[in-house]
Amino acid sequence: MAAGSFYFFLSPGEKPKIQMPDLKGGSSLQASKFIPFTPEEIQEARSEMKLTLENLLHAQNSFFQDENRYTSDLKVLGWAPLKGEIRYKAGFAEAFHPVPLVSYHEIKENPENFTTDQFIRDIMTDGSQDRYHYSELVTQIDLHVYDSLCRYGCKVTVKTFEIIFVMPLGDLHHVDVWLVNHNNEIVRIKDGVTGQLNL
Repeated sequence: MAAGSFYFFLSPGEKPKIQMPDLKGGSSLQASKFIPFTPEEIQEARSEMKLTLENLLHAQNSFFQDENRYTSDLKVLGWAPLKGEIRYKAGFAEAFHPVPLVSYHEIKENPENFTTDQFIRDIMTDGSQDRYHYSELVTQIDLHVYDSLCRYGCKVTVKTFEIIFVMPLGDLHHVDVWLVNHNNEIVRIKDGVTGQLNL
């Protein structure tokens, strides 16, 4: 991933616009007694998620500054799991095929690396599946089920991008859905605890 602080591409003093819905009657963590995760597990999972989202936002902005366009290649963007067990599924709805492709930080751009599924397929063939793997719940997630929540189609163009992240909070009935886009927004579009949408 390119060097530099996370706010590298933002205006001086500007922070990423992280949007989460205001909840009436208490916080989402207070409602967590209705789901398998404890409040501490929810907090840990969401903290890990936000760090991953921030890193990818920074990486896309750095790539845009260098190449004057965005990419759908998560590997070129430097994405890698923070832990051995991957507790979310993420990516774009489809590959973006610009011409020409580039080598970025000595990695040849491959538009087909547009979801974390491709990372899992790759490690299944290179012998490192014992190091990284999806959690059992995440293997059951189909990102396209959540297409209707995308604000920009969860796609990449030359000047726009939107990445979707889906993370179960203990079961598939309680799923956080997050979006990151070219407007420097990090949005929790669906609260997995309350089911509230932030459309």
